[in-house]
Amino acid sequence: FRTEMDPSEAAIGLDLGTESCRISIVKGGEAIIITDKHGRGRTPSAIAFDGDRVLVGEDALKQALNNRENTIFLKDVHQSLGRSEENSAHMISVQFKGITALISPDEVYCLMIAKLKKIAEEFLNSTVAKAVITVPTYYSSCQRQGLKDAARMAGLTVIGVLNSTSAAAIHHSYRLLQTTQEKVPQRTWLVFDQGAGPSDIALFTKCSKYSLTAAKVAADSDLGGDILTNLLLQHFVQKFKSNGQDISDDLRAIEILRRQSEQAKRTLSSYPQAHVQLHEKKLYGTITQQEFAGICAGSFDRTRALIDGLLGPPRLMAPTDVDEILLVGTASRDPNLQSLLRSYFVSTMITNSSSPQEDSVRGAALQAAKNIGALTGDQKPAEVDYVSPHYVWFEVAGSIYNLFEPNIKKDSCQWRYITLNSQAEIQLEINEKVREETIHRTKYSISSNTPTTGTITVIVILDPNGIFEVAVENEKIPENVWTVVEVGRQEKLAKMARSTYHQ
Repeated sequence: FRTEMDPSEAAIGLDLGTESCRISIVKGGEAIIITDKHGRGRTPSAIAFDGDRVLVGEDALKQALNNRENTIFLKDVHQSLGRSEENSAHMISVQFKGITALISPDEVYCLMIAKLKKIAEEFLNSTVAKAVITVPTYYSSCQRQGLKDAARMAGLTVIGVLNSTSAAAIHHSYRLLQTTQEKVPQRTWLVFDQGAGPSDIALFTKCSKYSLTAAKVAADSDLGGDILTNLLLQHFVQKFKSNGQDISDDLRAIEILRRQSEQAKRTLSSYPQAHVQLHEKKLYGTITQQEFAGICAGSFDRTRALIDGLLGPPRLMAPTDVDEILLVGTASRDPNLQSLLRSYFVSTMITNSSSPQEDSVRGAALQAAKNIGALTGDQKPAEVDYVSPHYVWFEVAGSIYNLFEPNIKKDSCQWRYITLNSQAEIQLEINEKVREETIHRTKYSISSNTPTTGTITVIVILDPNGIFEVAVENEKIPENVWTVVEVGRQEKLAKMARSTYHQ
């Protein structure tokens, strides 16, 4: 249905999935899904450059088979969001208006968010200026800041960045309160969010009616539904090759087979076997649930290891200490995943949401409504702590200063003393260990109005959105004025503002 809202109340929730995006808003105390003019509640996470046109969403997806090299999916760029453009490896080359153009991941997200903003405004018949956005648990400070900057360039002020697991927990808690009208008992929840891209899990302790404590989080950025789809894709590619037809270099055929594999994966969640067929190539294949389980055995081993890491070591709790598991995300319906969880958590209740792909965005909408004061008192959703899964340290002039261990809480603060020798400027680099082989670096230039000799205090704060704030103090020389600037950020914002892609 269509609705009109006071612009002051139009704060939305956004879920920018690697496969599809969703929008929600609170109306009448309920988080509803915003649909486009065709009644669709999801927008494909795709952007395409077709001649002198920029296509976003459904239009981009429709032409992808014939224009794959100029079609970008969020799953192609989400790992590089917010990263420095000094490394050209993060840039994407496309043909646009007759020339080869380079577009950054931040610009891709800007285009996607602008499309979602337009859909929301058409649905609400109102200007939308504020949003809470969900992100994967493993997102670093620079990725979260990059997302905020992309939203800003698309005309949205981000009033909150939520881990997807936290958003789902907020929605689950809110539904319980609305349904029972009673205080939710203190219980331990495990939220398992497996979308197309990452797998995120989090432990929550219900400590009061209006707050949830996130005790620990864990994530694997390469353990989502896309991995299972790709395993199916490779299975059929090899099967066809063994029968004498190699399609591995045919981009169009591969894209068609990828979509067929995605549909087969979904079919196998409800039926014992599924089929794929490439009419153009006269190729046909079948796969059973048992065969699929064998193909994906390695992924399920990684899932078990992820849960092991969440509960310990050192083991924080036994599986029996978890009272309820909430399954969310598009891949959570996989019977193999559910079987794994039932064998691991033998006596724990597993809750399957009726719309698992919508829980996080509804939670984001509830948070957005609370942040603008539209939900108060007994209607106010639970407060959730932000927890980071990363090791964090910074470097200055070759010296390393450790800051945070994994599972630190929001508003955590650390300070370190730096000795200067008649210096008016230093370079500082904050490092986050996102994965074993991946470190996200954010560089800062710290400068003073006068050269300084002696000790200054560098303060690093993790804000509620999971973004680092850096400040400097010098109590001995209070007249010193220090300025902290993130290197390259303003230039990147200016470049996005000049971009013709979204004009």
